[in-house]
Amino acid sequence: MMRGSTFLILSILFAAPAGAETLFDLGNRRVERIVAENDAGSWEEFQADAFGVFPTGSWVWEELTEIGCDQVRWPEQVCWNGAFVRAFRLEFNDGGCGCGGFLEIPSMLRLTWSEDALAARGISEVSLQLVYNYSTVTRAWQPVTGAVRDLDANAFTVTMGGDIIGIREFAIVTDRFVPTSSVTWSGIKRLFAR
Repeated sequence: MMRGSTFLILSILFAAPAGAETLFDLGNRRVERIVAENDAGSWEEFQADAFGVFPTGSWVWEELTEIGCDQVRWPEQVCWNGAFVRAFRLEFNDGGCGCGGFLEIPSMLRLTWSEDALAARGISEVSLQLVYNYSTVTRAWQPVTGAVRDLDANAFTVTMGGDIIGIREFAIVTDRFVPTSSVTWSGIKRLFAR
């Protein structure tokens, strides 16, 4: 029994990347909040049984980190013309638990901004919007449908359901951002229209 437990623990440790990821067991059947390493106000929260009902030992991990313009996918879509404010990367791995990274109960995602950083750049909070990319196929940042801007909390909140496995990126941008699909000529023209 000890040998099997040691193997399980070692395989979990080697499956997770080095960094500030949070490892949690779906079998615990409790609310799990993954907090950004340097920003306690930014987090993703999963309800108990959000991925379905799993036995104890169904380990998964997620990492939520702030990233800069030099780290986002397709920076030319969010970092030009002063539109970029802040970005986050969420990486989720099911660790072989069998959940497939599919949320049956949506998670709640909260991402913050700093009033001081906006003031220093002369940006109004009412101009902010939340944009997102997930697919590495479409190569496009798009506004997040249903994102709620809370000016009192300096945060966007949004519910996320369905497939979350892999890397999702979110950026807080100003109204200078223009949604585009970079694989079309009209998308390229829209990108450089301003």
